[in-house]
Amino acid sequence: MPRLTDQGLQKINDLAQHYGVSADAVMTLLQALLNSKGTMAQFDHRELGGAGQWMPGGMTMVGDMFNHGLKAKVDGLCSELSQILAGQPFVPFAAGFQSQSQSQGGSQQEGGPTPWIQVRSAYSYQRHPAERRVNGGQRN
Repeated sequence: MPRLTDQGLQKINDLAQHYGVSADAVMTLLQALLNSKGTMAQFDHRELGGAGQWMPGGMTMVGDMFNHGLKAKVDGLCSELSQILAGQPFVPFAAGFQSQSQSQGGSQQEGGPTPWIQVRSAYSYQRHPAERRVNGGQRN
């Protein structure tokens, strides 16, 4: 899960209260959106109908397929979070193999909005031995 500033936590709590869900449900959607750089969300949370997906433009699927109110709630939350993420300068912090040297102090760039999320890289790479790779349906 991303680390949030006080401003970020307040925004999460405000969204949770507005949509009538827990802050944990909002954080689940936030993490799902971060995994796709805000372009879609795949999530699994009991308050959101279990497993579901969201894409901008109206594609929303929730586990409780005929609960249109829940679909509207997920769509609203994801739309708002996606818009917020699009306008936020992220301050990533080092994760594992990455070598980054960025300040995480209270400084910000002049003229930009205050960052409220510090993001770990959502991407990790795994190496698999050549003998375990599948190539054209044939094992190497």
